[in-house]
Amino acid sequence: MMAAILQIYMARDGLARFCTVPYQHPNHRNIHSAYMHLTNYSLNKRSRNYLHTESEVSLLLPVTK
Repeated sequence: MMAAILQIYMARDGLARFCTVPYQHPNHRNIHSAYMHLTNYSLNKRSRNYLHTESEVSLLLPVTK
């Protein structure tokens, strides 16, 4: 079995969305795990796994104009 190649595209401005629970293929046990399958901020901010910060990106990346 060959592994898929990860491709990343970078832009100056953008939005990244993540789940707060590691993804697993949907099955009858996890199909209703919204934190695993949906990336909505309004939903995931209520997850106990959500990391609340002012701005993680501004701490990690230099601001360029």
